[in-house]
Amino acid sequence: LLAIENRAITLNHDRKIFQHHLDGTSYDFTALIGEVSENPKAPGVWGLKNASKAKWVVRLPDNAMKMKDIEPGRSILVQPGMSIYFGAVEGKIVGAVGEANAGN
Repeated sequence: LLAIENRAITLNHDRKIFQHHLDGTSYDFTALIGEVSENPKAPGVWGLKNASKAKWVVRLPDNAMKMKDIEPGRSILVQPGMSIYFGAVEGKIVGAVGEANAGN
């Protein structure tokens, strides 16, 4: 699950994240922000791909001080406890990694 403020977004195998999911009020389902994607070199390994025009900043769960930039078109492995800064909005991955491909 991706938690953003008081909203929870299930990260299943075909999930797309739109601007609406970030702000919760715009109902904008045209601005694609991200999508769950399978690693082409490691089937069964799921990540979140930056489909926006801006970089994301990710704080990894194993080191609260370690930040990583995710440029548009790049992906990051979905890990419980990591935070993703989508510009002005922060999301946090909660739950088990296996939930990222629920619904297969």
